[in-house]
Amino acid sequence: MLTFDDYEEWTVMACAEYEDRILEWQEGALPAAERRAVEEHLAACAGCRQFAEELTHLDAALARTLQVPRLPAQFKSRLLQRVDASRPMVARETITARKQQVESEFQAFLAGLRQRVWRANFAKFLDGLGVAGLVLVGIAMAQPIWQRAPELTAALPAALVNNPAQLLLWASTAAGLLVGVVFGVRRQAARWAEML
Repeated sequence: MLTFDDYEEWTVMACAEYEDRILEWQEGALPAAERRAVEEHLAACAGCRQFAEELTHLDAALARTLQVPRLPAQFKSRLLQRVDASRPMVARETITARKQQVESEFQAFLAGLRQRVWRANFAKFLDGLGVAGLVLVGIAMAQPIWQRAPELTAALPAALVNNPAQLLLWASTAAGLLVGVVFGVRRQAARWAEML
């Protein structure tokens, strides 16, 4: 029988492909199909069977020889006390002050964000007011022209001349298109100027 003291003289030879699987088989870590294959191999192979027996004896010798250290009864409570003692304590006042600081930073950022959004969109708002004003002025000026100039109304389709709502829609669309082109050219010219 193999003892823990004479493990160096252990010369049992097992099949190389089964050594690890025999260890796993003894630990109960193999799936059922592999466990059956190892058991069939152990029944047929004397070297592997002796290897498995010697492993069992080695485990028993190790269990007898090696002592598992026992922890004191208060180990867990003392460990938790040491962990708590090493953790920095933060005062409630510090937490409250930090919370107020973060809140004030957020409010300042939010106020700045509102100002930036308003500034960024103010020009667009003015552009929209200008376009609306141009459309209204165009409509106000176009109405008398259409009524006094029969040659202009003759150039337009009869549906537009006889329907003031369609005429208004057509005029506002044309004015909007014209203003859009003007503003688009102006912005593109500004971009080109920045590139130079």
